[in-house]
Amino acid sequence: MNEVVDGWNEKGRIFGFGEAAHSYYDRPKYEEKNGKKSQKDYIKGLETQVVELAAKNDDQKKELNQTKQELDQTKQESGETKQGLVETQTNLVRTQQVLLETKRTLIETIESFMTFKQ
Repeated sequence: MNEVVDGWNEKGRIFGFGEAAHSYYDRPKYEEKNGKKSQKDYIKGLETQVVELAAKNDDQKKELNQTKQELDQTKQESGETKQGLVETQTNLVRTQQVLLETKRTLIETIESFMTFKQ
């Protein structure tokens, strides 16, 4: 006898046996209930996954917003640092100009002193 592969169909028959399937095989009475139960379990599993993914998505959104805030703060601090650097460079140029003027004055003073000494 061929082994039953697909089991009972919706009409209560086994493929190839027709109505004679009842003569060879007992139809389990719990099959339909198990089918519905497994569908409910599957749906519950999917619902649980959706809830978990939504929670994970919310956590990732919070983390992304925090990262954006940190990036904005870093950009602001970077701008302030650049502004401070520009000011420092400007002050350095001024100091160098003052030093050059002082050096010229000192050279002129030494030259005057040397001319006066002769």
